[in-house]
Amino acid sequence: MNLRQNPIYLRGERRPTRTNALSHVGTVLFIGLLVVVNYFVFLRDDASKSTPSIEHKINKTTEQPSAPTPANAPVRQPVPVPVPPMDDDPSGAVLAGKLRKGETVIEALRKLGAEGDAVKAVVREMEKVFDFRTARVGDQFALIIDGRGKIAGLDLTTSPTDKYQVRRDEDGWIARKIAVPVDIEIAQVGCTVRTSLYDSIKRCGEDPALAARLVDLFAWDIDFFQDVQRGDEVRLMVEKKHVDGQFLAYGNLLAVEYVGKAGTARAFWYEDESSDVRGYFTDEGQALKKEFLKTPLKYTRISSDYSHNRYHPVLHKYQKHLGVDYAAPIGAPVWAVASGTVTFVGAKGPNGNLVAIQHANGYTSYYAHLSKFEKGLEVGDLVDQKTVIGYVGQTGRATGPHLHFALKHNDRFVNPQKIKFAMDNPIPPELIERFMGEVGQRLEQLQSIPVQDIEEKRS
Repeated sequence: MNLRQNPIYLRGERRPTRTNALSHVGTVLFIGLLVVVNYFVFLRDDASKSTPSIEHKINKTTEQPSAPTPANAPVRQPVPVPVPPMDDDPSGAVLAGKLRKGETVIEALRKLGAEGDAVKAVVREMEKVFDFRTARVGDQFALIIDGRGKIAGLDLTTSPTDKYQVRRDEDGWIARKIAVPVDIEIAQVGCTVRTSLYDSIKRCGEDPALAARLVDLFAWDIDFFQDVQRGDEVRLMVEKKHVDGQFLAYGNLLAVEYVGKAGTARAFWYEDESSDVRGYFTDEGQALKKEFLKTPLKYTRISSDYSHNRYHPVLHKYQKHLGVDYAAPIGAPVWAVASGTVTFVGAKGPNGNLVAIQHANGYTSYYAHLSKFEKGLEVGDLVDQKTVIGYVGQTGRATGPHLHFALKHNDRFVNPQKIKFAMDNPIPPELIERFMGEVGQRLEQLQSIPVQDIEEKRS
């Protein structure tokens, strides 16, 4: 049988169609035509659109998406998005934000889509009233956009009372600091100490920041970490600042009386406009500020006193301990007890990280076992009283975190807890009569202030 003969097809079977070159060419041309039609219908219109400008992107913030309009329905006007009122144009928008770590205002605005010469111009104008080197993380900014999508101004807020503004007038950009009205009330506080001064002040309805102010005020006379006892009484008159009805901060402590273990301590704020006299004084006109602070830090307890025969916890033998050890958590700030010149900053054997400061009248103070020094502190620096010079640590020969504080007078170590230091200038004779009259009135007001929990204490 010849197997190469033409095949025989049964009924119902399809004969295979024969293809040729012309049919392939037709298929290719048809597909190409479809691609061209799709490009013109779907892609050419989008490709012809230009990239939106910055002004267009800013304007988009004032638009609202609208629903499809039914046939024959009346055409409605678009409703603008409400924005905060502005001096220039109430129909604009606001690009607002907060500064982040390591970020400039221009960089922050660029991230919101605003850049160009106009942005740089308003920022340069703001520099006339605000030093951007002092800007902090969290400072608030707002770029004002008018109804045409143009930059109309810049606002900067660094605190409730520090607000800055740039606006345009006929002559160009104008920067100014906004005057924020501050209301001051005089509050009277009377409180009995139960546990700590901080807890007691808070229990009596005030912010713990007021307790910190009291500690600073009597830093030369009262050791609030050792001398305070349950039942001590404090009366005071203090300025309280408010902005828009919200408490902002405490002002001057006009009059304070503390009665406790250390005796009775009083302080009065006094300033004379006709002279340079201003500060805190006793009821006798003596300056409250003294040459040296009583302690160089806020500590939890005294772990070792000044002694000529102390048992050393590391060396296990008796030897001199010519300083005072203040136990405190690592990182607690350490202050210069008086103004002076830094003479040493660095590691010093068993003392660990050490700072030495030379003061007037032959005194030198030493601060040992620090975890680190205040940034930028160098030998030769002049420091003021209560300037932070370092932080509590456990460097050198130490069994726990603490500050070893020592004081020399004329090259001999002295007990810092027993030195009587000189006071600042008192009220001058020509002002003493006026001072005594004003202080007498405040003292009467002080002693009339009721003290919370006093009945419980006396019972």
